[in-house]
Amino acid sequence: MTQQLLMPSKRRLTASIWQGVKLPGSAKAQLIVDSSSMPLPWVVKSLHSGQGQNQGLVPGDQAAFNDYVGSRLAEAAGFSVGEVAIMTIDDEFLDGYPELRMPQFGGFAPGEHFAVKYYPGSQTLDHFNTPLLRAALRAKCVNPHVANQVVAFDSALVNWDRSIPMQGLGGENPGNLLFRPGGNGVGVEMVMIDQGYCFGAKWDTQTPAQYPHSIGAWPDEVFGVFKALALINFYDHSDVLNMLGRLQRLTVANVNSIIQEVPASWLGFTDSQQLAQLVAALTARIANYARIVNAHYSSVHAHALVKV
Repeated sequence: MTQQLLMPSKRRLTASIWQGVKLPGSAKAQLIVDSSSMPLPWVVKSLHSGQGQNQGLVPGDQAAFNDYVGSRLAEAAGFSVGEVAIMTIDDEFLDGYPELRMPQFGGFAPGEHFAVKYYPGSQTLDHFNTPLLRAALRAKCVNPHVANQVVAFDSALVNWDRSIPMQGLGGENPGNLLFRPGGNGVGVEMVMIDQGYCFGAKWDTQTPAQYPHSIGAWPDEVFGVFKALALINFYDHSDVLNMLGRLQRLTVANVNSIIQEVPASWLGFTDSQQLAQLVAALTARIANYARIVNAHYSSVHAHALVKV
């Protein structure tokens, strides 16, 4: 982690119009238009609505931190990831749409909230659930190498929510992988979305460490391998390592500069010492993670092919 990257500019938005469309997922996200990017909306998640369910619930401010920082790191590495931003919502906007203050709509309050660009006409991976549909995806996807970006990203940044080989937690979350219409109307492009479980999700520094959340006590696993994509040969071990190499170009300064973009209102769950521990553990993990990929990739890929 020695080469400084040119970081993409951060994006600040202002809420203008609520579209009132119910979106899937536990975070009660809402489609809200920014005054500077009309008419296309953004998917906005309230700081007061957590992500996940029951014991897996991540508080809204921490999920926003994870999703924003994880997505920005992916963007800095040149990965295909949903464009993220910070949206300011004020009292005047909420007075115009009082439903948004209600818990079932996210319980929005004035302040800064996490936003990701909305891509109309997109489908998530769970749509491609038959051999015929998977064959069509194989033919139409113009960037299949993004599957290897997902494996490198999820494995190195402990984003275990997308595809989970861990002990007792096996499963997949295909709603976190998007296929949007390609540029100039040609094919479809794969895009990573929803990084709210990065860094072990509910990362902390408690003693004794809590698996799989606590900083530095993260599982040494290969994440992000989906059966649907394995069946159509989207994965390549050597390219996963190439994509991991992109992440290894990120410096401690890069990571800290992205964390400094995060609004103070999102940091109530943590402190400066814990953030420093997170950065140190994360950069050490990324720098040394090729050995874990080499040790476990083949078995995880083989298992993905026979998942029920």
